[in-house]
Amino acid sequence: DPECPGRRSSTTEEFIMFSEYYQEELNFLREMGREFAEAYPAAAHLLAGPGGDPDVERLLEGVAFLTGRIREKLDDEFPELTHAMMSLMFPHYLRPVPAMTMVQFEPNVEALRSRIVLPRGTAIDSAPVEGTNCRFRTAGDVILYPMRLIDAALEVPPQTSPYLRLRFAIHGGMTPDQIGLKDLRLHLAGEAGAGYDLYLWLCRHVKRWTLRSVSREASGPAVDMPLKGIRPAGFSDGEALLPYPDNAFPGYRLLQEYFSLPEKFLAIDLNGLDRAAGQADGGEFEMIFELDRTPETQHRIGRDNVLLYCAGAVNLFSHDADPIRVDQERFEYPVRPSGTQPGHYEVYAIDRVVGFMPGTAEETEYPPFFSFRHAARAEDRGRIYFHAHLRRAVVGVGTTTSLSFVNVSQEGAVPPTEVVSVELTCCNGRLPEKLRPGDLRLPTSDSAGLTRFRNIGRISRAVPPPLSRNVLWLLMSHWSLNYMSLTSVEALRGLLALYNFHAFEDRQAARENELRMSAIAGVKGRPEERFYRGTPVRGLAVEMDLQESHFSGPGDVYLFGRVLHEFMARYVTMNSFVRLTVKGVEHRDIYEWPARMGEQTLL
Repeated sequence: DPECPGRRSSTTEEFIMFSEYYQEELNFLREMGREFAEAYPAAAHLLAGPGGDPDVERLLEGVAFLTGRIREKLDDEFPELTHAMMSLMFPHYLRPVPAMTMVQFEPNVEALRSRIVLPRGTAIDSAPVEGTNCRFRTAGDVILYPMRLIDAALEVPPQTSPYLRLRFAIHGGMTPDQIGLKDLRLHLAGEAGAGYDLYLWLCRHVKRWTLRSVSREASGPAVDMPLKGIRPAGFSDGEALLPYPDNAFPGYRLLQEYFSLPEKFLAIDLNGLDRAAGQADGGEFEMIFELDRTPETQHRIGRDNVLLYCAGAVNLFSHDADPIRVDQERFEYPVRPSGTQPGHYEVYAIDRVVGFMPGTAEETEYPPFFSFRHAARAEDRGRIYFHAHLRRAVVGVGTTTSLSFVNVSQEGAVPPTEVVSVELTCCNGRLPEKLRPGDLRLPTSDSAGLTRFRNIGRISRAVPPPLSRNVLWLLMSHWSLNYMSLTSVEALRGLLALYNFHAFEDRQAARENELRMSAIAGVKGRPEERFYRGTPVRGLAVEMDLQESHFSGPGDVYLFGRVLHEFMARYVTMNSFVRLTVKGVEHRDIYEWPARMGEQTLL
């Protein structure tokens, strides 16, 4: 890894491991071949001579390459077994983590008259990288208004409560009521942890929230807004960056996304704005968030720290593979994304496999073998399925994908169709790493017209799936975990480490995440009973001790606790609840989240 001297990525280590197999076999052919020729000159006297013929050297290198692959196969501890089990229980773990970033949209206020929604999945393109436009798609809906934020400031008056003031201007002098202002999302940003501090203040320390119209002459009366209208955002399944399969536990997605792009969760939704929309005059209005304590911060809060119209975006898109012509000569068929530069595309998932008979429009769909669908009915027992094979690339970074066709007994089968079409979800691999802030700016048919956009920060590094042997067996050991395992420091750290994919590739991101995980100094859990809608419900109260010095600030601590709280709520079964309390062991700060009903269905 050129950015991290002294640390090898998992992909580099795997390539070096294969190179060692290859070199050992090549040395064996040369050295042991010489000894064999000396012992049996009548049988193999030519092996004793110096190797000067390039054709002979090429032959030796080819044999060493093949035997090296065989030795690697013998040592790889049955990936067919582990991958098969993973495909059923943890299918998300066999997928790469694509590049991610935050994107800000800028509405064309001249053309926009009222509220519009850019739907989740809106496609946006980057400037060309080596001749290829990297395509991203948004993770959630983006609500646009003909309105902009013109000022943001943290005020600390000497005799009254400190407050955060946000001032907005509506285009054309319209009122909030006229533009349909109902809800608004704030993305909290800034260098050196300013966004994390803002997140903590708005989530935890707001004691009063008001809205009032302002003008050059005078300010209107303040309208009190409900505090429950301030809600943390970015955690719902409808805002997922990574498309998790239906049979994968969604709580793990939160961990993967947090370790890949934590700023995605620095978002606040302001709901119920229509309550005060009719109270404000046209032009400008402001929101005041009174705080219950004076913030301890060195950051100067300004307009760059509170952004409108932002969403997470991930480098995923639909793409076709080159058609596969089925024959009797092979068992596996490589899946190659189509395009003039196939090396710029990497398979994320196989979405659909369809066969066609030449000269007809009839199609046959082949379902995946490792699913819970096959052989469900007697008439399906003669059906043919596709089986995807995932392997580390022999050369370069990433993985290679191939597929075979099998029957219900997993025996090789030949489809009756001659040509097979494969629909994929792809990413651009490591290509987006070359993009800078502002490079993600080209519209597509989805995003043209009413808005401009750009990526406002870093683009996270794409990471291949961790296919090393130890990781896969370690992951399978977590089948034994249950919700009480969350009260074990080692089990919780181990679980979090499994989803820190960047630890295998990006040393800087790995170090930050490892510090957060090592900050867990203690976890205690005790059973608790509460009444929920008149019915007694049993749950778990979790107390966690964290070392605050392992984080960039209190806001960083709070976000880590919030992510764990959301994860635990998904981890705990329905008809139960979890309540999390985080205590700082150094500064004695305490963060509490209310009891949350579990979301995991037992059956």
